[in-house]
Parts: sequence; structure tokens; C-alpha cells
Amino acid sequence: MPLQCSWAKGAHMHPFLSPDGTKGFFNSDESGMLQAYMVTGY
Repeated sequence: MPLQCSWAKGAHMHPFLSPDGTKGFFNSDESGMLQAYMVTGY
């Protein structure tokens, strides 16, 4: 199965950090529906 790139579907990731730098946020439509994600360090 070939890799799919969400950039080709028109999604633009604009990741950013929380003010204290402990969390990252980004959007993706990899699933076919635009979703927001939050990631944290440990």
C-alpha cells in the first residue's frame, strides 16, 4: 500500500506549542475528517 500524504489533500499542519512549552498542538485530516491533536512530553 503506498504512503499517503495529507499535504496532497490540502491539509496544512501549523503546529504550535503551549505558552509554557509543555504541550504541542496540530491539525490533521489523515482520517478523512479534520481533527485537532495535542501531544505532551513526559
